[in-house]
Amino acid sequence: MRTFANMKHILYVISVFLVLTALASCTDKEAMRQRLDYVSQCNRADTVFTEAWLPTVDSLVNYFDRHGNANEKMMAHYLKGRVHHDMGESPIALECYQQAAEMADTTRKDCDLRTLAAIYGQMADLFHLQYLPNDEMAATMASEQIAWRNKDTLNALISFSLRTKPYYLMNDTDSVLSIAKQSCLLFAKHGYAKNAALTYRAAISIYLDRGQLVEASSAMKIYERESGLFDENGEIAHGYELYYYDKGRYMLYEGKLDSSITWFRRAIKAGKLEGGYKGLMLAFDKKGMKDSVVKYAESFANANDLSYINVEQELIHVTASMYDFNRQRQLAEKNVMRAREAMQYVTILILVVAIVVLTFIVFYSKNRHYRLMKDKELAFLNANLDISIAEYKKWKKNHDMLKESFDNLTERLDSREKEGMETDRLLKEYKETLGNMEKELNGKGQLIEYYEGQLRNYLAGKGEDTLQASEIVKRMKRMSFPSKGISGPGKKDWEELASLFKDNLPMFYRTISTGQLSQQEFRTCMLVRLNFSTGEIANLLDTSPSRIAKVKSLANEKLFNYTDAHTLYKNLLQT
Repeated sequence: MRTFANMKHILYVISVFLVLTALASCTDKEAMRQRLDYVSQCNRADTVFTEAWLPTVDSLVNYFDRHGNANEKMMAHYLKGRVHHDMGESPIALECYQQAAEMADTTRKDCDLRTLAAIYGQMADLFHLQYLPNDEMAATMASEQIAWRNKDTLNALISFSLRTKPYYLMNDTDSVLSIAKQSCLLFAKHGYAKNAALTYRAAISIYLDRGQLVEASSAMKIYERESGLFDENGEIAHGYELYYYDKGRYMLYEGKLDSSITWFRRAIKAGKLEGGYKGLMLAFDKKGMKDSVVKYAESFANANDLSYINVEQELIHVTASMYDFNRQRQLAEKNVMRAREAMQYVTILILVVAIVVLTFIVFYSKNRHYRLMKDKELAFLNANLDISIAEYKKWKKNHDMLKESFDNLTERLDSREKEGMETDRLLKEYKETLGNMEKELNGKGQLIEYYEGQLRNYLAGKGEDTLQASEIVKRMKRMSFPSKGISGPGKKDWEELASLFKDNLPMFYRTISTGQLSQQEFRTCMLVRLNFSTGEIANLLDTSPSRIAKVKSLANEKLFNYTDAHTLYKNLLQT
């Protein structure tokens, strides 16, 4: 018994631990999801991330790599890349974007294609800044394809139009013009006039380089009128100031030297120094102002520009090579770590399963042995009780017969003067035999009381739980509330209920079975024992509550010699 109790305690502790662990895990994951959503919202609001954000995004990556789905893993790595991007750490940002793209599961219907397209768009921007046109083109095309798959027409067209940027770096001006013209037509076709005007920017520069002033003029008018970049004073939005250089060039080619110089100075003021200085040099050269030409020497501007591009290209290619090498090394290390973690998880899982299975086997074996022992004990008590009752009835019958003979003999002796010694001797023998039989009956009665007490103790609580949890009692409860479609109990229902009492509360069943009760009284006693209300009993027996009160009184009187209805439940409870 002690071993069984210990096993139950261990199983209970394990169950509580697993439940608490699951609850803690759920709570922790919800908190991390909220944190991920918050950082994502900050990113959509164009927050400029600083180094202070690194612990947050690192914790998101570490958590969702272990516990997140494909979309959550992708978002965590993407946000980490955005932080490094804003910090100016382009190689690390590229690595984060690449990892984010690898996390996406494009085979699933719920894949976050919008975020995946944005990731490739960010990669394209970094490749452009690092003068890597082939990588930029691949990223741009990937972003476009994903946008089309996501049925995002606007972003798909924007990605298509951005192909002009890598073509421009490759000095493929024919492709730049071709993409610009196609983009303009597509944007206009789908009702995006502003975007159509923006595509003219790359074409304007090429038209000016080629001396195609008519085409350049037409494109510039549309660009200035419909792009939405210019204010009422003709000032262009921040980030687009290089247009001042092209505007100055157009004025220069038109022979409007003073106007061109104004536009070139605007470019310098906006920080576009190389273009501005180069434009001033050309303008003053046309004016014949040699001192100014020397001041804005073309050779200096071109050499400075070329040196800058060459140095940056060499540096970025070295960085890209380092990135590729580190990428492969980190992938190998990550695969090793994942293999180790998987082995650890498998080992832990096997141990947990083994413990649970072993616990179940031990618990089941102990519990089965315990049930068998208790069933044998119950059968033994019932058998002995039945034997004792049978012997008691037999002795009681003999006692009653002898008592009747004794009473008849006594009456005859009383009517006479007790003549003869023989009659006196018979009278003494009857008295002695009756005394012995009464002692035997008392012993049998005590034995019956003993077995009844043992059975009552054994079934205490167990019988009550079984009764209340049984299907027939639940069914009776439902039938006690009359409603459409639910009929009252039938003969089989009452037989099933009586069988339930016979198996679980044999003392009670024996009491009401031998109490000379009517069928209505017998059924009422069972329902009272189950603590049904008078109204519920009346519904089940299809009679009135006043009639049930009368039936309770009759049953109480027959069984316990009480003439009221209120004490019936208490008396039945003690049987």
